Amino acid sequence: MIGRHSSAADNTAIFGFAGRDRNDTLISRCVQWVVPVFTDLLPELVIYPDYMRVAPPKLDNSKYAAMGWPRYLWMKIKLMRLLFVLPFEILVSPLVARSKTKSFKRVVGDTLFRFVTDTLPDVELQYFLGTSVGIYSEWARKEKLPITIDELQGEGKLLWIGPKKTEKVILFCHGGAYIAPLQNFMLPFWRFIQLELERRGLEVGIAIMSYSVIPVAHFPTPLWQANQAIKHLTFVENVKPSNLQLALTEGLGDTGSSRGALEPELTVLNHNGSFSHLAWRT
Repeated sequence: MIGRHSSAADNTAIFGFAGRDRNDTLISRCVQWVVPVFTDLLPELVIYPDYMRVAPPKLDNSKYAAMGWPRYLWMKIKLMRLLFVLPFEILVSPLVARSKTKSFKRVVGDTLFRFVTDTLPDVELQYFLGTSVGIYSEWARKEKLPITIDELQGEGKLLWIGPKKTEKVILFCHGGAYIAPLQNFMLPFWRFIQLELERRGLEVGIAIMSYSVIPVAHFPTPLWQANQAIKHLTFVENVKPSNLQLALTEGLGDTGSSRGALEPELTVLNHNGSFSHLAWRT
């Protein structure tokens, strides 16, 4: 168990020092100092043996993009500034280093996204951008591709790009600082990758992990949901671990992608190849 009531020996083992000299005072002191700080910042975790039942996290989906009329009107007023910001950015784009080599469409897109993310806080940003499932479904209909969504335990979802293929799979955890949903500019990129691989004779399925964000849920909920996604792919879809790649793409996913892809791997490394250890105290 990682927590305030766990022993230094337990925590030493959990953080990867099992099998080493437990009398190493430097390591013990470091663990005793780090764990209280760690548990003050994050919800308390419990490491259960494989045979014990793991409870899914409790979510409140009503909190997503939830705001009253006063805040909604204030959001609209703030967005009106875009009527002045966008023309200005277009006019100065040939003179600005970040924009002068970009196309008109790219300048407009970057300006819109930068303005929205800089201006709108969490729930307002979610209201403006929509939901991951909604963005994915709209894009798939526009591209005349099948809409394939796998529902996972704990309310995570797998959104499949194009036809569902499970021989070889790329699992992508989108970014967004655990606040923003999946964005539509990520979808054509992964479709392009899929088609390029097909052109080279590789049939690859691409699944995008849709996880719960703030304020619906807090860390480590996305890790728990990513855990369920990997278990679903390996045990339900029968994807061989050697044929499953967790995508970490800087620029496409940044924070959420990096942590979403790396944390399940670290969980496996620290727990002898098993994914079924992580849960909440119930």
